[in-house]
Amino acid sequence: MQQDVADLHRLGYAQELFRSMGGFSNFAISFSIISILTGAVILYDYGLAWAGTAAVLIGWP
Repeated sequence: MQQDVADLHRLGYAQELFRSMGGFSNFAISFSIISILTGAVILYDYGLAWAGTAAVLIGWP
């Protein structure tokens, strides 16, 4: 038994949050972190605010 689970049981609480990650969840998080499109969409507003429309249109391709 893990130490945090033992501490919860000693205090009278049952563990309700299962801290496990399956294969698909691991893949989904890893893919979204390294995805080029995700980074481009996040930084689109930043480029538009600081550099303007021309920089976004020229820098997109």
